[in-house]
Amino acid sequence: MILKNTLKNVGMDYVLSLLNLKTPYGKERLSSLSLYKNREDLNRQYDSIEFLIGFIEKNRKDYNNMLSLLEEIKEIRTSIKRAVAGSVLEVSELFEIKNFLINVREILKIQIDNNFIDTLRLFRIPSLETLLDIEGQNSRSFYIYDGYSQRLKDIRSEIKDYSRKLNLLKEEIKKRVEQKYGIAVKQNSEIVISREDTLIEDALSDKNLRQTLKTPYYIIFSLELGDEGDRINNIIENLKKEEEEEEYRVRTYLTDKIKEEEENLNRLIILISELDFLLQRAELAINTKSIRPNINSEVEIKIKNGRHLKVEAELNKKGATYIPISIELIKGSTIITGVNMGGKTVTLRLIGLLCIMAQMGFYVPCESFSFYLFDYYFCETGDMQSLDTGLSTFGAEIMALNEAIKYKGKKGLVLIDEIARGTNPREGRAILKAILSYFNTSSSVLVVTTHFDGVDDIARHYEVVGLKIDGDVKSISLKDLNLYMDYTLREVYGKYEVPKDAIRVARLLGFEEDILSLAEKYLKEG
Repeated sequence: MILKNTLKNVGMDYVLSLLNLKTPYGKERLSSLSLYKNREDLNRQYDSIEFLIGFIEKNRKDYNNMLSLLEEIKEIRTSIKRAVAGSVLEVSELFEIKNFLINVREILKIQIDNNFIDTLRLFRIPSLETLLDIEGQNSRSFYIYDGYSQRLKDIRSEIKDYSRKLNLLKEEIKKRVEQKYGIAVKQNSEIVISREDTLIEDALSDKNLRQTLKTPYYIIFSLELGDEGDRINNIIENLKKEEEEEEYRVRTYLTDKIKEEEENLNRLIILISELDFLLQRAELAINTKSIRPNINSEVEIKIKNGRHLKVEAELNKKGATYIPISIELIKGSTIITGVNMGGKTVTLRLIGLLCIMAQMGFYVPCESFSFYLFDYYFCETGDMQSLDTGLSTFGAEIMALNEAIKYKGKKGLVLIDEIARGTNPREGRAILKAILSYFNTSSSVLVVTTHFDGVDDIARHYEVVGLKIDGDVKSISLKDLNLYMDYTLREVYGKYEVPKDAIRVARLLGFEEDILSLAEKYLKEG
């Protein structure tokens, strides 16, 4: 279970945006993504990704061909549902199903050539393939072929015969008209005769000509095929009706056969959605240098040199270096302290992101990583003031946290960024200590960032190292501040005051010295 806003707060939406899914089924699989609760099922996902990483790295050409085939796969579930419901499929729908089966066949060929594991292999439906390519043309196009019906073949043959007779009649009349009036008939079967032509009166009474346009200078006629032409046209029109009826009968037959394969077609769709999704997870693992997670039996998390993909990408754009984070967590409460801009919130989001990625079946960007299969996740970061309800930041935090507390009996990962910062410090510290104590009696992992002193006696304590500037540096720009920050975490033991580098940072950034001197004075006075 992932509680409200947690996916966005940890940055999982960014990770999902990196997946370039090819099929409508893969994209739908993404929208229904959830946590794995079973260790065996999750390890099978990891096994599949591990295999696919090897396939991609060793056979990039076959991989690209597979992606191209997946990209050609269209949505056919609506057509399958229509067939099952008793509707007769259109030619365009039969075309899409035929191409779906061809793409499956070609993907399977690549899989066989590369010794794909059974859980990833597609399968063919030979009877349906043959039926939709009844004349064995091995073509992606589709037509209601003559091979589907002898009656259809006979009707089309008759239509061709009568069409030929009609054309011969037209040519005969055209030649007669051109010889009589000495004027060429246009391709659209029209002839233009001047009103001054001595044969204009003959043309006006000619049964093979019909006026279509009259002007003061000329008259345009079209060819008339007479009674014989009308007879042949009527025969062709009736034959085309019969052809349409026979094609409908064939489409009905094909629809029934597709209906019979509903289960197999839907199984293929599920396999394709999983294959598409797994390929993209493998590609992401390669591109982000991610590793296979280990699943712990106990409630603990171990991260060695973990990277938050979104933060890393943003820093890379700015030419800055991302410093990986290492931390170990067990059930109960842990606090993280450090100066503002010291990476506390990033650490919080990293913990949540890596665990959620891993439990959703992703490899994770770490040097090594192990975690527990949690029942639920909750992450609150940033200003939660609610304009809609009129709640203050503190009120909104409490309401959100209350949702997580409802699941005290379950094992969860709860991440809170500076809880109670929106109320007075004395009460805020008391509330934070109470929350830490409460979660110490639970089976969950609670991690809280804070600026409050005096709470580390009831929780494990990590500190962000923070500013590393020697005395020779007198000023820095805001842009360069990150270059002097050390985001490494170190575990702190015993009583320890939260670092207070705010005045130093403000001085290095050139803030008014008179104000800073007063601040130092007040700080000493307590």
